[in-house]
Amino acid sequence: MPVRHLLEGLRGETRMNHPQTGVNGRIFVRPLVISLLERLQQRPDFEQEVTRLMKFHFSERQLQFAVQLDNFQLNLSGYNAFNNRDYSQVRETRVTSPNSFTFGGRTRLALGLDNGLFGVTTAAAAKYEGLAVIEDLLTTSTRTGATTTTETERFTENQDDLLFSTELKLHLLEFPLFDTKLGLTPYLEAFYDTEFTPTLNKQTQTLNPLQSELRGVLGLSMPAGDQLKVFKAGLALRRDFNVPDNLEGGLDLKVIHSLPLTTYLSWNNDLNVRYFLPTANDNLSSLGLIAQLVTAFDVNLTDNILLRIYADAYVFQGKRPETSQLGASVILGVGLGFDRIWKPWYEPLF
Repeated sequence: MPVRHLLEGLRGETRMNHPQTGVNGRIFVRPLVISLLERLQQRPDFEQEVTRLMKFHFSERQLQFAVQLDNFQLNLSGYNAFNNRDYSQVRETRVTSPNSFTFGGRTRLALGLDNGLFGVTTAAAAKYEGLAVIEDLLTTSTRTGATTTTETERFTENQDDLLFSTELKLHLLEFPLFDTKLGLTPYLEAFYDTEFTPTLNKQTQTLNPLQSELRGVLGLSMPAGDQLKVFKAGLALRRDFNVPDNLEGGLDLKVIHSLPLTTYLSWNNDLNVRYFLPTANDNLSSLGLIAQLVTAFDVNLTDNILLRIYADAYVFQGKRPETSQLGASVILGVGLGFDRIWKPWYEPLF
């Protein structure tokens, strides 16, 4: 009998004998596992039985489905850019935006399937922050010398991103890391990256083509731990549809770290690094290095609602000599967020 069935039996027995056990009607797994081990310890074949229960059987695999609403957040933030004057043709808002103070939001919705042998996750993520400012424009007539005031509206956005992705993980092909029991899982991930609106070329005062970029990554990932939630590294290919006949190869790295500080406070870090090799068709819009680090302190207000104070650093470098100087933008902000993972086959939505 699988371990899950034994634990479900113990949970039902606990509810019957101790109706007040748990928090808000929940019974946690840890005391159930301890109770199961204490019972098994009385058996003469304790070690063999534990080994049998923990062994994975192909026939016992179960398909798991999850819906994740991640980082649904409303923000107030200040944006500062550094050394981005030569990057006016880049189709990335984080590169071209001027210094500003804005408000907006972000979210990520993901659907996941996992049966123990492979996992598939399809997600859509969106970010948008902007602010419209009414300015008084003074004009002086050269003929009469009279000064008139007219109101003009200026709109500034510091984040504009729409990202679709699909990831396939092959748990069946895990590789041991050196002499440890830690396994590396192969993964294949595809991205389509675009924006809601095109960026503005400050030199010509015309709109750049809308970002349209397809990326693929083939690599290895480590299993999630207590603090290191994600560690993935792989070889990448990028196709920018606004640059004719240009296929770029490179590297991709993603790390997510979470450290609980107290019951209600945690420190979270999300690092993404991409590097693409130069090609013959690169132009002034081509970025070779893109590195983004988001570090945040999350204060849990309820089980799913949190207050987030964060810093978002974005570093970039072009491929041409004119854009070889490192540029950066930094966002400091505060937001109110909502996170939820729902497993339909195991729990109700509300």
